[in-house]
Amino acid sequence: MSDSAPVRIPHFFRLYRGDTVEKALARHRQYLWSYLSLKPGMRVLEIGSGFGTAAIELSHYASVSVVGIESDSFKVEQSKQVAHSGHIQDRVTFVKGDVMQLSQTFKPNTFDAVYAIESFKMAPSFLEAYEEVQYVLKPGGKITAGLRTFWKAQQILVIGMLMDDPSKVHFMH
Repeated sequence: MSDSAPVRIPHFFRLYRGDTVEKALARHRQYLWSYLSLKPGMRVLEIGSGFGTAAIELSHYASVSVVGIESDSFKVEQSKQVAHSGHIQDRVTFVKGDVMQLSQTFKPNTFDAVYAIESFKMAPSFLEAYEEVQYVLKPGGKITAGLRTFWKAQQILVIGMLMDDPSKVHFMH
């Protein structure tokens, strides 16, 4: 690969001189999670968990239990295998599902916190997605999301302001 070849970076984050992509991604995720006021033992939902990397990292980082929801069956199965091989399947689980159907997948008031990294932009309706998140979020719970697309972040912020308690919503772009 030449020095001028473009590098595809899957998420929007700051890459400082001397950083590795992994270090920069970890810093980005930890910054995002800092808005959730996490405490050991909390139950957290990751929307769009992909291959489970962030959920697994979060379980170690904050001593919380994490449920990752992902629409791709292959990614769910791979994530389950990684959690099992790391002997953390009691703290990190993965389910096939969709942000638009959280109320059909989980009981109300199931999670202390919800986060998404580049996932909410896939929702066909932000308002309906946030209604679904509100359903599974415990009273006083917090939501945070990392988004690369600024105009969508603005739309989500407006929806956050329409929610019953906008102080529990944080969006980073």
